[in-house]
Amino acid sequence: MDNRPIGIFDSGVGGLAVVKYIKKLLPNEDIVYLGDTARVPYGTRSRNIIEKYSIQDIKFLLSKSVKFVIAACGTASSILYGGYENNFSFHYSGIIKPTCDIAIKLSIKKKIGIIGTSATIKINKYQEYIKKYDKNINIYSQDCPLFVPLIENRFIEPRNKITSLMVEKYLEDMRGKIDTLILGCTHYPIIKSHIEDYFGKDINIVDSGFETAKFVENYLKKNNMNNYTKKIGEVFYYITDDKDSFGKTGSIFLDEDIFKNISVIDLDIF
Repeated sequence: MDNRPIGIFDSGVGGLAVVKYIKKLLPNEDIVYLGDTARVPYGTRSRNIIEKYSIQDIKFLLSKSVKFVIAACGTASSILYGGYENNFSFHYSGIIKPTCDIAIKLSIKKKIGIIGTSATIKINKYQEYIKKYDKNINIYSQDCPLFVPLIENRFIEPRNKITSLMVEKYLEDMRGKIDTLILGCTHYPIIKSHIEDYFGKDINIVDSGFETAKFVENYLKKNNMNNYTKKIGEVFYYITDDKDSFGKTGSIFLDEDIFKNISVIDLDIF
């Protein structure tokens, strides 16, 4: 048994998708969540800056004695994939492997779409992982730079006209061409209903938040790292700016009041 908390980081509220599923799958686990809200979004930054921010995020979580670190951010996961993560001395997962593994299984026609931030699509790690598995899979990639700002500013209610319009703008070239779509940023499951409305029932939509949480559930069980206490786990939220905005969006998405558990911190000391 390992009673230490699980650590999760993202540039903002997107990683709450992983929190939501971890709470369902592993209700006894404590969670330390870091949202770097002062510097959101990561997806428009340079590679060097994203590396710097991601390492600071990890150092903060490790200072909280977490037993597992989740990069619940497609951009950070892409930067760390295949390089930094190979040298980590702690238990770690990004969202690329869990998400791609499921997408490959689901795609009967071998036609997979990937949407993510500009940096995620440019860095090309989702595409690289899939092609390494099967070079005959057709991949359609699209960056969606306005999705994160829309979500961070709470344009998330079902059928919101502005968000629906942006979904159509970004995804119209994929319509009719793919059978599986990877939500390559953990912000995107928050507007999953808009994406489902646009595509209808024609495709499989792979939720990176759920698949990553499922991967961690299996990893902890396999390595005897679960918290088997009977109490319901707590979530401690740390952000770098704007407690009010994060608290409102997070409370809506998680369907509970999270304000009392939010602390504002300075990451520059890490």
